[in-house]
Amino acid sequence: MHYTADAVQTLVFASHDGGMTWALLPGRIPGGGQVQFVSADDGFAWDGGQLNATHDGGKTWAPVSTSSSFGADFWKMDFVSVNAGWALTMDATSHVSVYRTTDGGKSWTVLIQ
Repeated sequence: MHYTADAVQTLVFASHDGGMTWALLPGRIPGGGQVQFVSADDGFAWDGGQLNATHDGGKTWAPVSTSSSFGADFWKMDFVSVNAGWALTMDATSHVSVYRTTDGGKSWTVLIQ
């Protein structure tokens, strides 16, 4: 899977032949942002203010009800499974904080603040 983003929406493309051909999937995420897939079906996307998840390969996306609001400080994310992931935030003074989730982004624990 691969994605491209612009200021309006994130588009997800899928390949089922090792990258020889690509098809645009119908599921679009409002806002440009980061997208990361942990399997062919499961992925996460940050749309600039909301964490979204897919469990059907990017055809549909749903907001994740989360306990944290990273807002404009959100910088990067790294999920290694549908449950485990980390997020980095950076504020206007370049201070970086690290968060961990073990439930797919529903709750976050501060590791470094």
